[in-house]
Amino acid sequence: MEPPLKSDGRETVLDFSSIFKILRKGWWIIAVTGVVGAMIAAVIVLEIEPTYSARAQILMGQSNRVDSVLGTLIPDLKIDDDAIAGEIAIIRSGRVLSKVSERLNLETRPEFNVALRPPEPEPSLLARLGDAAVDALKRSLGVALPDPDAAGPAGETTDPVQLAARAGRVQLGTQADFVGEMMGDLSVRQVGSTSLVDIQFVSTDRFLASAIPNAVVDVYMDDQLDRKFEGLRRVTTGLQSRISEMREKLEASERSMIDYRTGNLAAGFGGSRLLSEQIGDLSRRVNDASAELAELQSDLSGIDALIRREGAIAATGLFQSDLLDGLQGEVVSLRQRRDLLLERFGADTAQTVETIAAIERLEGTIADEAGRLRNEQAQRVDLAAARVVVLRGELQVLESRAIEQAGREVRLTQLERDYQAQQAVYNTFLDKFTETSESVDLQEGDSQVIFYADVPPSAIAPRKSLSVALGGIGGVFAGMGIVFLLALTDTALRSTTQLMALTGGTVLVQPKARRFVFQPANPLNHVLRQPLGPLSESIRSLRSQLLMGLPKGGGAIVTLASSESDCGKTTTSILLARSLSQMGVNCILVESDLRRPSLARLMNIAPTPDLIDVLTGRLPLDEAIRQDPESRADVLTARSGLGDPAGLLLSEPMGDLLGELKQRYRVVIVDTVPLTPVSDSSPMIRAADQVVFMVRCGMDSRTVEAALETLAKLDPPQMVSVLSMSPQGAQSKYEYG
Repeated sequence: MEPPLKSDGRETVLDFSSIFKILRKGWWIIAVTGVVGAMIAAVIVLEIEPTYSARAQILMGQSNRVDSVLGTLIPDLKIDDDAIAGEIAIIRSGRVLSKVSERLNLETRPEFNVALRPPEPEPSLLARLGDAAVDALKRSLGVALPDPDAAGPAGETTDPVQLAARAGRVQLGTQADFVGEMMGDLSVRQVGSTSLVDIQFVSTDRFLASAIPNAVVDVYMDDQLDRKFEGLRRVTTGLQSRISEMREKLEASERSMIDYRTGNLAAGFGGSRLLSEQIGDLSRRVNDASAELAELQSDLSGIDALIRREGAIAATGLFQSDLLDGLQGEVVSLRQRRDLLLERFGADTAQTVETIAAIERLEGTIADEAGRLRNEQAQRVDLAAARVVVLRGELQVLESRAIEQAGREVRLTQLERDYQAQQAVYNTFLDKFTETSESVDLQEGDSQVIFYADVPPSAIAPRKSLSVALGGIGGVFAGMGIVFLLALTDTALRSTTQLMALTGGTVLVQPKARRFVFQPANPLNHVLRQPLGPLSESIRSLRSQLLMGLPKGGGAIVTLASSESDCGKTTTSILLARSLSQMGVNCILVESDLRRPSLARLMNIAPTPDLIDVLTGRLPLDEAIRQDPESRADVLTARSGLGDPAGLLLSEPMGDLLGELKQRYRVVIVDTVPLTPVSDSSPMIRAADQVVFMVRCGMDSRTVEAALETLAKLDPPQMVSVLSMSPQGAQSKYEYG
């Protein structure tokens, strides 16, 4: 026999079919937990005090005439969409809520006045000990404990720090505690991105739930008007002061303009055009003089350069002079005469010498005349330069006068413009102030009431039907969790598949016998009453399985074993013996359980003589064998009381007895003790040709694994496993008709 299969520790895989089977099997747990959850929810709902909620709605940012007048002048007066969050903070402020508390006289209601509530019971000793332990732990950790005197009235101290710290409570006065209680249940929120604001209050009193939102709306609207009137008063006062200042500035600007114009009348304010014409004419003259000077300077520079390079005589061509022309003509004539004399008489004659001297005298005269003309040119250059300087000086004087004149005109223009601007602003403020003063009586708030809160007809919490339904659903889910937890942690064997996974061999199912009326279930009687029932069919299936495995020729020993008691082993051995006998098979049922024998009692036969008498030699085998009254099958019973049952079963007489029985009978059925915790069954299993291993449905798989390990050590040749006491509903009926 192969060793039993063991769990490999892998996670259990659940498919839809497995989940459905688990839920179907534990439906009653799910149903019970669902009902219990619904009942618990119903009890809790009935104990909870109903809560009511009411809602009022206002529209922020409504424009009015005064806002239209002053909106452009003072933007802070007008409420825009971005200021809605600030207005919500004002609605929830202690100032507004304290007025609501005073208007509704909330100090007379226990919901807000703690002093009117019934006194709380004295804390238990356990609670006091817990508080003391917490305080001790805080002291050990260095955490400061609250000062009971720190929250006293502000009048008890003159410390400015404490007075400043209690400023909020002082401002709210006696309504401080009531405002805190109200603020916890009051909800003020903007509706999406619109200008609508919902004001909602939750209370156990349906009338109070609608009264507080309505009172908050009224108080806020009044407070908004008060704030706007106060703002208008400040604005009007500011406008008056501003208008007075602007009037003074306007008068000062007018005086400055008149004084400046009067003080500059002598200088004139209309000659700018004449000055411009004079400056233009003088500029042209300066340009002409400068051009002439440049031309004269250029000529003088050319003359000086030529004189330096070739001499004064070479420069005579640059001057227009009749004298120079005449002298040059004489020089030319003398040079012609010199050349003629030199050619005829030579250089030593008196005429030649005199002619050369005359030429030199004329050239000196020409050079002197050229120098004089050059100096005249230089004088003309100096005169032209002086003229340019004079003209430029006159031009600068005219330009200075023009700049001064333009500055006076610009200043006068600035004064006139400033006066006009001051006058325009003054007139604007005066008109706005007049219009504002006329429209103060038409002032209204920036917000508008969309609807007031109505008395709620029903509570918002607890919602009884929903709570009971949720409790039932929660119970169902809890039941499903319990069912899955039991299924996943269950190690019991409940199917042939599980048993086959452990044994690895043939597995048969034996259904549980039904009860008959008020009598307890008795498998032996059940088979007699219902020979075609499921239990009878399972015995016949086991009989067929065993007969097909018997060796040909000779007898065979079939041993019935189990891991523990109450597995149906003895009952199955009786039913199997009766079934074989009714089929005509020569068989005998031998009881080898010498610790808790029950065969004689179940078959209603005398307990003695028995197996022990045969083994001890007191009686022969034939005298100890009796017949079953129901099937005439041979039976060899046993009794308890021996000191060493295992030793007797291991003895040689027992082996001889089994050998003799195999020779006499085709099938020898041996009923043994459980495999654990004693070893009495080991000899019977070793001697067996086939072993029937009985496993009770619902047995712990670990117990079965331990028994299979013992069987594997004994190594039986063949083994058939039977899952006994299986639920009747899971089996098919073998009926024909």
